[in-house]
Amino acid sequence: MNAAVEKAAKEVARKSALKLTPVLRDQAFRAEWPSEIVIELSVKAEDENLYISYPDEFDSRIEDLEYGSQSQSPRPVLRPFMARYASNLEEEITESVVDILSDMGALS
Repeated sequence: MNAAVEKAAKEVARKSALKLTPVLRDQAFRAEWPSEIVIELSVKAEDENLYISYPDEFDSRIEDLEYGSQSQSPRPVLRPFMARYASNLEEEITESVVDILSDMGALS
């Protein structure tokens, strides 16, 4: 991948992660997830990919919230969030790459 294109893709992912962390937390709050979990959720970027980050100590509690347990119905947040915003990120990266290629004259 062209260095400028790769750099742009990473920057789009980084900016998206910053914008999406409050959106993720809001969705978890509205799903009535415990506040101590909500405040620890964040969206991170690695290269041009996004992932959801939280402390390992919450793994089993988050799994119960996402999938349900014997004592509670599922209240999924993470899976629908990633499904929705992964495609948005792909679109933003594509637009950024097209802009770079156009600026380089590669699309003329």
